[in-house]
Amino acid sequence: MAICVGYFTVILDTMVVNVALPALSKSLHTSTSGFQAITNGLDWLTAASILISYMRAIAWVAASVGLLARSLEAAGNATFVMMFLPYLSRAFVPVSTMPTWIRGFATHEPLSPIIDSFRGLLLHTPTGQNPPIAIAWCAGILLAATIAASFLFRRQSG
Repeated sequence: MAICVGYFTVILDTMVVNVALPALSKSLHTSTSGFQAITNGLDWLTAASILISYMRAIAWVAASVGLLARSLEAAGNATFVMMFLPYLSRAFVPVSTMPTWIRGFATHEPLSPIIDSFRGLLLHTPTGQNPPIAIAWCAGILLAATIAASFLFRRQSG
């Protein structure tokens, strides 16, 4: 059941992005069809590995939340919160322009190095230490969520 909730969450995230992208393009008077990633095969492979690592980690977090929830609706609503984490990162604006009370979180949360890695790898610009930090965050979240889901499943099943 928890795997189904996690899968549903991933599909919901994808659907929201597919619906929101044209609206964002229209409101920002821009087009996403002209974007071209200028990079090499190694950078594509690294970006794909970070993306897959992040997707697996979030799926296990959703599975853990699904095991904690009392109903399917509660599980869906609890994982919905994860969609708002990019707004608290440096994905849209530099950290220096954020209010002081959120700068510490935005600097040290897991999505910032993941997003910065994608930008650098797909645009073939310097990435600094972001790819190893992004993979470490994904691995840590995956490990914690897997342990939590295993514990919660054993507790519920017997």
